[in-house]
Amino acid sequence: MKVAVTAYLCLAFGPAVLAAPAPPVLPSAYQIIQKEGRLAFTDGSSLYDFEKNSSFYSKPLGLSGQTIEGTWKLATVNDFTGPLVIQGTWGWVNGVSVINDRREMTMSVYPRPAQLKKKRTDRPFFWQGIRPGE
Repeated sequence: MKVAVTAYLCLAFGPAVLAAPAPPVLPSAYQIIQKEGRLAFTDGSSLYDFEKNSSFYSKPLGLSGQTIEGTWKLATVNDFTGPLVIQGTWGWVNGVSVINDRREMTMSVYPRPAQLKKKRTDRPFFWQGIRPGE
């Protein structure tokens, strides 16, 4: 009886699953950096800027907040869709910070959920043409 029920469920739900459209294939953060020369985006409080030459910058969007200046690399060699490792000097705008505060951070960058509903694949992240200090 169990086998018959399993077979029935597969037949009932199988066509619906097969007929669902595939989600759009969006480029990874690494692929965008390589193609466009940079990837800059915000989480609402900070700007993150990855450049093709492996430099990385972060600064606050407001009057004070964390800054990072350093480099980025793939967390795993040849894993072009995985997280990025940032090594740099942490600081603070309009506040006290330790001198030469070197740290490492691993960041996973994914498209905004709203972009997954759209067919647009040329710029799936929030883009801004500004750099720290500009």
